[in-house]
Amino acid sequence: MTENASAAKPGGTGHERWRGMCALAGLSRKMCYTPPMWLLVACDPAPPALPSDSSEDIDSAPPASVGESFDVVVVGTGPAGVAAALAAEDQGATVVMFERATEPGQGMRYAGTATAVDTPWQRAMGVEDSVELASSEWQGITGEPCDLPGVMAYLEQSSNALVWLEQHGFSIGAPKPSTDEGSVPRAHVIMWPPDVAPFTAIMSGRAAEVRVGVEVSGPLLAEGRVVGVTWRDLLTGEVGETRAGAVVLATGGFLRDLDAVNVVRPDLAAADPVFESSPTATGNGLPFLAAIGAARHKPEQIAAYLHSIQDPLREEGEALSLFGISHFILVGANGLRFTESAGLSAFEPALEAPEGGTWLLGGGEELPYAGFQPPGFNWADPTVVEDFTLEEVVALGSTEVFLSDRLDDAVAAAGLDPDAATEMADYNMLAAIGGDDGFGNRLSPDHAVEGPPWVVIRVHPGLSKNFGGVATDVSGHVLDESGVPIPGVYAAGEVAGMIPGGGSGTGFAGSAGACYYAGWLTGTLAATE
Repeated sequence: MTENASAAKPGGTGHERWRGMCALAGLSRKMCYTPPMWLLVACDPAPPALPSDSSEDIDSAPPASVGESFDVVVVGTGPAGVAAALAAEDQGATVVMFERATEPGQGMRYAGTATAVDTPWQRAMGVEDSVELASSEWQGITGEPCDLPGVMAYLEQSSNALVWLEQHGFSIGAPKPSTDEGSVPRAHVIMWPPDVAPFTAIMSGRAAEVRVGVEVSGPLLAEGRVVGVTWRDLLTGEVGETRAGAVVLATGGFLRDLDAVNVVRPDLAAADPVFESSPTATGNGLPFLAAIGAARHKPEQIAAYLHSIQDPLREEGEALSLFGISHFILVGANGLRFTESAGLSAFEPALEAPEGGTWLLGGGEELPYAGFQPPGFNWADPTVVEDFTLEEVVALGSTEVFLSDRLDDAVAAAGLDPDAATEMADYNMLAAIGGDDGFGNRLSPDHAVEGPPWVVIRVHPGLSKNFGGVATDVSGHVLDESGVPIPGVYAAGEVAGMIPGGGSGTGFAGSAGACYYAGWLTGTLAATE
């Protein structure tokens, strides 16, 4: 272990710094957009130089304002970062956590479920599960082979990871029934006290030092190894360096940067998406990874869902997600069906839409119970679920939701071609006779969409999670372009596509479980290797 050479916090005492950063709270949304310099990672330029043994790498960093050293630096305070800090502390390491945002731990509150296999909570509710069963279903859930080493390691250790979290103050609930994680419930609910922020509930009283409003700007390198970080205080402009035995990057995804999305998925970026991802998902760890020559692993694997509209109360790009409508058809602005209406859990139909986007036409008795919900990070009170009825969203001035007792009136109000109402009538006729929907699916009378009332909704892909990212091995070591671990640096959580070593595929419910597992794993290794 190295000794902490200085416990001084840059920019004044912790209270002084916190008051200063709170003054910037009104700018927090602007942090959702970062300079496109990190596209060095997402593009395909010549590979960045690998860490060298030249002293120039260190000398070129901003001069340190305070000389300090910790055993482990953790960059990011979401689920993976918190788990890494706790695990490193378990090994007796000194830990400092850097958080670019003004508030630590924002990702914890909204990571509400953790997938795990053969757990005490499953057994308590009579659910029989096993690693063998989960692995046999993995390809059907994610599209990835079940025998990937990273997947098997995660499934085998997922229960132990949740037990470890409980030992560190987390409250774990029974898994909620869902078909998104296989044949048995596996997504365990993580519960938080209503009056305490999750980060505070877990990290209060811990030895780890936490610095908010401080952006890690790059690596410190020596003899081919990452030996610390350079940083910049976003309030004061102060720059410095912090040396460490190891660095764990847990900076989250990049879906708030549409330039970055455009590089890896130009089709998705062009489909007029909105944000279901955390405001901190800006890809701010990726310049660091580019600087050390880190490789990428399937960064195009993005979870997006075709169920969102623009939130009429918030700035452009913020989402409201639709719930409660199961009977509908999808049409283009030309009024014609162009895709099947199997569900809204995939974004591919939006990629096929003609000019004018994708429109949902629904109706019937379910509409009074349907509505929209903003992502949890946009709730006025983080402890109180916020949602709106269809009528309330219309009253708020939405230009993407249209209600009427007559379908042709709703279609006209939305500005769609009148053929949309004819398409609905034709679809219902096919459903009545059990005909083919035109896309190879046999309909039944249960598929009919019957009104009034009727609703027409312009639906967008909601960008939710990254399931690919920087390349790591199954232990979370960051890999270079040759597949060789870069000494001194680990990555955990969404920045690494959730599962160390890969295997998340198209995604799975309860992926926070993989983030906590990865943090537990990398924090332990960062403190001991």
